[in-house]
Amino acid sequence: VSTVLMNIFAMGVSIDIDPEHYGWVLFETSCVAVFIGEAVFKITTYGMRHYLFGPAGFWNAMDAIVTFLSILDVGVSIWSLASGPMTESKLAGLGRVIVMLRTSRVVRIVRLAKLLHAPLLRDLANMLVGFAIGVPALIWVLALFCFVLYVVALIFRLVLGPGTGQDLIFGQGCGWPDEST
Repeated sequence: VSTVLMNIFAMGVSIDIDPEHYGWVLFETSCVAVFIGEAVFKITTYGMRHYLFGPAGFWNAMDAIVTFLSILDVGVSIWSLASGPMTESKLAGLGRVIVMLRTSRVVRIVRLAKLLHAPLLRDLANMLVGFAIGVPALIWVLALFCFVLYVVALIFRLVLGPGTGQDLIFGQGCGWPDEST
């Protein structure tokens, strides 16, 4: 869970802060290594059949696809860093591949959807569903509150406000905001 969150956070930060720095590739490589280790652990523990066709088979297959795309992305990033200066034609071909793989990074957010099935986050998911169900009632409560506040403001304005012909905001009562007293 923490690796997924750190990886998504680092993806967002690396877009704005020195995106070509080799440190991002190292961090990405370590995250991909954790994802590969997780897949290998699940396959050796449960077996390939249970991994792909068991109760969590759909999520495991999605995870495997995302991990494979991440491996390709890291491989191309490492190759582009290691190859040094590039010719124009080599750069154009590599640029198309990098853009395609960078776009596929968005698919990694699918890992967050998988987290909602984790037991630790089940309460959070229930709370979010409850909030979504309660939004219409919340809007009505907000409307009722605004109406009551408006009525109370009118009552205070009529009872405590300035009398007829008396203007306490501008003029003799309080003065102008930029006048010194």
